[in-house]
Amino acid sequence: MKYIILLLIFSNLLFADSDDIKANLEKLTSTEFGGRLPGTTGIDKAAQFIKEQFQEAGLKPINDSWFQEFSVKSGKKLSGENNLSFNIFIPRPGIPKEKLRPRTATWNNMVDWTPLQFSSNGSYNGEMIFVGYGISSESLAYDDYSNIDVAGKAVVILTDSPNGKSKTGKFARYSSMRYKISNAKEHNAAAVIFIKSQDDSANVLEKLDVNNRMSTNSGILAAQVSREKFIKYFPKNAGLLKLENSINETKKPASVTIDNKEISIIINIEDIKYPTKNIIGVLEGKNPNKYIFMGAHYDHLGVSNSGSSRYRDNPPKIHPGADDNASGVASMIEIANRLKNNKPEHSVIFAAWSAEEMGLLGSDNYVNNNFDLKENVLCYLNFDMVGRLTNSKLSILGTGTAEEFNDLINKTAEDYNFEISMIQTGMGPSDHSSFYKAKKPVLAIFSGIHSDYHTPEDTPDKINWEGMDSIINFSIDLFESIDKKGNLTFQEVQINEKSKTIRRGGSSVVMGVIPNYSDIDHGFIIDGVTPKGPAALAGLKGGDILIEVDGDKIVDIYDFMYSYWDKNPGDIVVVKVLRDNKDEPISLKVKLAAKE
Repeated sequence: MKYIILLLIFSNLLFADSDDIKANLEKLTSTEFGGRLPGTTGIDKAAQFIKEQFQEAGLKPINDSWFQEFSVKSGKKLSGENNLSFNIFIPRPGIPKEKLRPRTATWNNMVDWTPLQFSSNGSYNGEMIFVGYGISSESLAYDDYSNIDVAGKAVVILTDSPNGKSKTGKFARYSSMRYKISNAKEHNAAAVIFIKSQDDSANVLEKLDVNNRMSTNSGILAAQVSREKFIKYFPKNAGLLKLENSINETKKPASVTIDNKEISIIINIEDIKYPTKNIIGVLEGKNPNKYIFMGAHYDHLGVSNSGSSRYRDNPPKIHPGADDNASGVASMIEIANRLKNNKPEHSVIFAAWSAEEMGLLGSDNYVNNNFDLKENVLCYLNFDMVGRLTNSKLSILGTGTAEEFNDLINKTAEDYNFEISMIQTGMGPSDHSSFYKAKKPVLAIFSGIHSDYHTPEDTPDKINWEGMDSIINFSIDLFESIDKKGNLTFQEVQINEKSKTIRRGGSSVVMGVIPNYSDIDHGFIIDGVTPKGPAALAGLKGGDILIEVDGDKIVDIYDFMYSYWDKNPGDIVVVKVLRDNKDEPISLKVKLAAKE
């Protein structure tokens, strides 16, 4: 009888743990937290809830504070004067244009036109030239800028491509606005005016205040105008619809100057900034000055139908983010609870990161600005999307970042039925990358992608609770083996960093740099280079600011990506970088490699 009682007690403890995991996950995905978007009251409530769970797990704040606060950018807003008007000249025989008195038409901001998030601030007054889809491609023998000089002028560009909205046609890789912006700058245009291609949403203006990584300043004025209103400004013998249909049917450019019309545009926009916070707690170990980190991001997409969301219908919906990443946070809280009664050899820092979905901003901010424990960190364990285990398939990233990891993982896995995919690289689209860039061994636990990713359908009812509990048990056993092992030997992974190096789907080459998504006004920062990749062999280093490629000015990451868009493997490009806060640029020759 006593064995039955013991078994019942043990079973009840297990179920109590499972109930806690489920309760915490469901709380994080509740409507009260509104999808946990940085800058909202919902994520602030989530942060407070996580802090309370850390407290209940016996964790202590670091330096008397649970929160590490920072700000994030989330879209743009109007700031100061924003005007768009047109001067329309009626030709008269024998009278030069400069002596004609134009008729002025002023358009309503946010109704007839809008600045685009990636616009610079400034003004332009002058000619307009229609340049079709704004594409230049040697490989396709197609150039909307051929035989036409747009230097110092405004270019009018259609969205999409001659393939329409197709994502598979030969022009598809040239359809993004940021490519078209970079190409316009390469041709020395002064401003870019976008018109939507013909479809049901042709007059719908882009939103200015949504979170979007594309919102970094492009270094050129950029706006979108109402197709319905602007179409009237095209010449009668060369109407927009006629030109557009011609390009689509013949796949040949049809660029033309928009005669007798001048545009006057003033744009002033600024970043919308919101405060947000990481939540940090520590479980003191027997060796209190050596640390193992465990982390999971708690932010998600909020109420959305744009940006990173894969949901595009109306109205916008709450994205609960049950697997991404309430599952990781709930797992981390559970691990903290299970460890609190057995003091580990090393202290354990638990971190709930904010703004991961915006580009690992929370963990990057901590590592770059508050990582005073860096020298005493043994390794970092990441939990991101651990709630949808299917067919016992579990992925672990970062297995090559410490010499000892493979043996430790294989030994731990002997007691489990997982089919483990061991991925060596320490880079990837989650917070472990921030620690790997700081040259710390990392492991990232991941149960796999699914069709509900970044949609409102990522809900708690689809969580594999039993699988999640198995992952938690495995992670605790793995942690204990690392904790017992102590010092680890960091390794840079000598393979192509597929998950995070800058690559383009349609390009045949790779340079092998790891981007930093910080928005600066003079180039873009690289966080590192692929070991033995083209950039590394040329001498580029993490922290370099790229400002020029083959004579083309680089304002941001998009300029850089498109600067070698049509290059071939073996081509050599001259890159200029700023290094170590010095004003004098360094020139380096990079031999591009074939994309694998």
